[in-house]
Amino acid sequence: MNNGKTKETVRHPRIQSPKRQAADSGSSSLFLHAAKGFLISILSSLILMLLASLAAYFSPDPGRLIPIQGILIAYLTSFIGGFSAVKLHGHSALLCGLITGCMLTALLLLLSLFFRGSATPYSTWISLLLHATLLLASPVGAYLALPRHAKKTAHRKHRRPR
Repeated sequence: MNNGKTKETVRHPRIQSPKRQAADSGSSSLFLHAAKGFLISILSSLILMLLASLAAYFSPDPGRLIPIQGILIAYLTSFIGGFSAVKLHGHSALLCGLITGCMLTALLLLLSLFFRGSATPYSTWISLLLHATLLLASPVGAYLALPRHAKKTAHRKHRRPR
């Protein structure tokens, strides 16, 4: 009995895979994970600075070690920021790494405005080159954080039926 009504189909919502849900969640989660990666990189830089200051304290000439330690800490901080952002987000390594690297570079440039005279012992061009390569260290860390796919099983020889 139709009673003049058409039969409507009921659509059930599809269950999405976690990768699909992460891709559909939008750019807000990307920026949130990049910001969390940035905060993790700041915390790691504080720990690295503490360790570097202890090493400089016990060295006979700490003035010689400080510029090298500062550059090493900056690159490791950028690397850790990109690595942690991708571990939190799960994909988009280049974008996560660039966002985290831009945040860190912006923070360092803001800090260099306040500490103008003693910010770097290097010339302006070398300092710009170091900041540019610092921006690239974060995507490198991000790419290393991507999950490695399981290797495919070895090719099996197919036997022909006789």
